[in-house]
Amino acid sequence: MKLPKSLEHLEEISPWKILCLVSGAAIALAVFLDRVQKLKGDFESVLFLGIEPAAPPPIKQGLTTWLFLLLLAICVLTVCLALLFVWAELRRRASVRTLDERKTRAYATLQGMMRAGQRIRTQSYPNATRHKVFRRIHLRYLLDREFTARVTRTYSISAVNGPVHFWQESYRVRDEADATEYLLDIDFKVRDISGRGDVVYLPTEIDGRSKAVSLYFLPQITPDEAGRIIEVSYKWPGLARSLRRLGEESFNFNYDSLESVDEVTLEIFLEAGTGGKLYGEISGEKYPGSNIAGVIDGDTMWDGIRYSCSNSPAGQRVVHSVLVKWRSD
Repeated sequence: MKLPKSLEHLEEISPWKILCLVSGAAIALAVFLDRVQKLKGDFESVLFLGIEPAAPPPIKQGLTTWLFLLLLAICVLTVCLALLFVWAELRRRASVRTLDERKTRAYATLQGMMRAGQRIRTQSYPNATRHKVFRRIHLRYLLDREFTARVTRTYSISAVNGPVHFWQESYRVRDEADATEYLLDIDFKVRDISGRGDVVYLPTEIDGRSKAVSLYFLPQITPDEAGRIIEVSYKWPGLARSLRRLGEESFNFNYDSLESVDEVTLEIFLEAGTGGKLYGEISGEKYPGSNIAGVIDGDTMWDGIRYSCSNSPAGQRVVHSVLVKWRSD
């Protein structure tokens, strides 16, 4: 609803002041019209208009006085409520405008910090990612009845020919999934479950359906150690919703490793009660030692599929693709 510009200044006035102003205006109006008795007489003249002179007044004098005062009070109350509504609406719009401005400034500030962090990281460790080797990669998706996904990614990572300071990781979903603003909205967590160190992250991208982080290893991973096991988890609302709407969803992931990966595993399980089951097929390159099969999750007892590949090749961008289909029972 668009309000007149002449009323926009009301947002700065307190509601009690508005009530006092309206009440004072009503009293001043009554005084201006000389006296309430004269107003009552005018009211009675209108009320009895058209009644035969010989006919007795159907309403007593006292009753007409109270009726007049009641109507006057209703008029004053109506004006007060209208002004209070306008005041509340203006205050609400001012609050929304202020909140939007703060969110815009906060988002712009965060974007600037992320860009600065990327530049500092690249300058400080230009060759850091060239020493990274994955030993094992395990991706696990638990899809509930609304096709919201609880994702757990586990990586066994080592260093060769030099230390590994950080690692860039990104996560993207399709348009059917819900857009989220921040990593907190998807309950993003990362931890080192090997017990050999710690890991922290800085966001580098926070678009609605695309997130990216830089994972920093504390201390750095060195070639003379056994390596670390990093677990990343998040819950993305509607991540696999296209399974229900389109009947299929492509699950793709890639890695950058100087040496071959001993084992790559992708597991996707669907909660019972959706009216369908999951089926899968390898849609990308079929590497030697890769296969896909139907399985049951030992923890949840949900049906699903498992894709695995042993001795997955080394490379800067090795891609694994699985086409998952949902078919009704």
